[in-house]
Amino acid sequence: RRLLAKTGLASIAALKVGSTIRAQDATPMQEGSSPEAGMGMEVLISGLRDPRSIVVDGTDVYFTETGTGGDESLFLLAGEGTPEPTAPVSQHGPTGRLCKYSTADGSVTEIVTDFHSYTFGEHGEIVGAAGLALDGAGSAYVAVGAPGPYVGMMPRTGNEGVVFKVDLATGEKEIVADLLAWEIENNPDPAAVDSNLYGLALVDSTLYV
Repeated sequence: RRLLAKTGLASIAALKVGSTIRAQDATPMQEGSSPEAGMGMEVLISGLRDPRSIVVDGTDVYFTETGTGGDESLFLLAGEGTPEPTAPVSQHGPTGRLCKYSTADGSVTEIVTDFHSYTFGEHGEIVGAAGLALDGAGSAYVAVGAPGPYVGMMPRTGNEGVVFKVDLATGEKEIVADLLAWEIENNPDPAAVDSNLYGLALVDSTLYV
């Protein structure tokens, strides 16, 4: 599991309000190495469910967790003249989260706890809640992924491959863009439908995904 850690207050202070960092952007330290002189590292939260994006807003750190998949098996739809599949291609369920960590008092607040999550591939990859942006007016936008090449051959829940708008005060959420439905219908790559939303940015009232 990844850990959310801070590398000194100077690092946090250098992040502008509303800036976004992805966990994959960080360069991991080699085992046995130590931070440079004058830098310290402190683990703030452990046991996260595959964290993806963070946004720093004042003393608050918002972050998404892709989740753990789920207990429900996903079977691909059988094509005409083909037998029903007997082996699932994924386990899925509502295990993704959006949370807030307060640097002022160390508390963690769960804002949303039921973004849809899928296991994917042979190496234990999880896809789900990923990209994150704040609008500065009390709402967040979260891009929720989907299991890539399976999306055109599987039954949909309607909660994958979409962008949610979340009320940060109440946790209520609504879908504002179903990009997976658009891709299935329009498919810019005629060879296959393959979609997994990841990064997200909000610039001048326009969302880029």
